[in-house]
Amino acid sequence: MMLNESNLTVHRNRRSKRRCRPSQSFPFPVKSIPSFAMGLALLVLAILFLWMEAPKVQGAEQIHKAYISHTVEKGDTLWDLAGIHMDKVHYTRYSYMREVSAINGLEGGKIYAGQTLTLPMLMEGEGKREGFHP
Repeated sequence: MMLNESNLTVHRNRRSKRRCRPSQSFPFPVKSIPSFAMGLALLVLAILFLWMEAPKVQGAEQIHKAYISHTVEKGDTLWDLAGIHMDKVHYTRYSYMREVSAINGLEGGKIYAGQTLTLPMLMEGEGKREGFHP
């Protein structure tokens, strides 16, 4: 069946000249709610970002990295050494173990009794070890 173009009627959607009345229950236009919420969310994110990046000014001590030597004993693991020697504020066990492996050139994180390892320590102020409690 073929369509004959002369028989087609095009209907155009005409906009109503009648305008919707704003709801009486809201003291502000409803369309402004999403933009207000977006602006408020951006403001909160900006404040959080600036607060997190703010440098510590008063009472902040210098933290520097030092290294100690540790002789591996039978039964020692990198996991145990990380739990003893790492600074729990600046490291996770996994990040500390990766750093120890990189410093000592360990393959697969294997250590052996009698092996001497260089372990990083974070020191604050005048040499006080942070996070070290034997």
